[in-house]
Formats: sequence, structure tokens, C-alpha cells
Amino acid sequence: MKPGSTLGLAAMLQALAQVRRLGFEATWDEAQIAPLIESLFHIDAESAQEVYGTSSALEPGLRTLCDQLEGRKVDPLVARMAGTVLHLERKLTRRQPMLKLLTTHIRDAERARAAFGTLHDNVIERMGEAYCATLSRLSPRVMVQGNPEHLGNARNVARIRALLLAAIRGAVLWRQSGGSGWHLLLKRKKILASARALLA
Repeated sequence: MKPGSTLGLAAMLQALAQVRRLGFEATWDEAQIAPLIESLFHIDAESAQEVYGTSSALEPGLRTLCDQLEGRKVDPLVARMAGTVLHLERKLTRRQPMLKLLTTHIRDAERARAAFGTLHDNVIERMGEAYCATLSRLSPRVMVQGNPEHLGNARNVARIRALLLAAIRGAVLWRQSGGSGWHLLLKRKKILASARALLA
């Protein structure tokens, strides 16, 4: 299993674990979030390693991936969202107009990123808008659970949408590195071994 595909899965799970945290606690871990949001701006990168840098940035996601594959500490909410994200990624890649629109939104957000920094509210809001204008129009929609008060807070919602976009980015890199749905069914041991090697 290529390290790049494993990193893509880890990034997706790291993003979705933070989505879950935002839904229930309205907090996130900036150290975990930064490489995920930053990945959205590496549109023309040729590999997951180029996007995320060293695997240490995705250590939480790699650990979550190991837990899910080993059957330890399985989080059904994250697993359910991951299945939906992988499905949406396939739909997105077949819609060139939507991909172009998404790229336009990200390019627009680059100016705010240069002025304020990657995790500034202005940048996150723009990424949330990018998700709304594109992926939120596809089905099935990612169902995020949590405290209704948190899920109704505009700032929190923007963060959740930006992270869902980052999760899609991880799924895209997983596919681009040769990953597929069959691999998750038939090559779980190889994916697990790859994740462990990246953690070592």
C-alpha cells in the first residue's frame, strides 16, 4: 500500500474526528486542523506527501485509522461520515464544472489566507462557503451529529464545513494514490501495516 494513499485516509479521518468534536463540544485542536485546512490550498500538488509534509502532522489521523482497522476504539459516527465522504468524492471527480467552481472559491480564499493566516475566521468562512456552493448540493449529504446549539452556531458551522472540505481533499488524495473502496475491504491488513509504518 502506497504511503500517499494511507496519508489521504488518515487526513480524512483526522478531519472527521474534529468535525465530531465541533458537533459535540464546539472546540477544535488547531495543531490538528492547520495541516488539514492548509491542504486545500495545495491544488496542484502531485502527492499526499507534498500536501501534508511529514507524517507527524497526521499522527492523530493515522492512530484513528489504526484503531478503526483493528476494531479498537471504533467510532461509528466517524466511520459513517467517512463512508459518505468517500462516496461524495467519487461524485465530485465526475463533475468538472463543480471542480472548477470549487477551485475558484479556493483561489479567492488565498487572498484572505495571505492577509490573515490559514485558520482565521475569514478564511474558514470562505472555505465553508466553498463547501456550500459545491459538495453540499450532492447527495448523500454528510450527516453531522452533536449538540443542536453547537450545530446552529454560524462560526461552528463554518468550521465544520471547512473540515468536511478538508476530508474530501484527503479522500481525493487517497484515490489519486491508487486507493479504492475495494482496498478498504480486501487490503485492510496492508493499509494497517502502512499506517503503523508511518507512525513508527
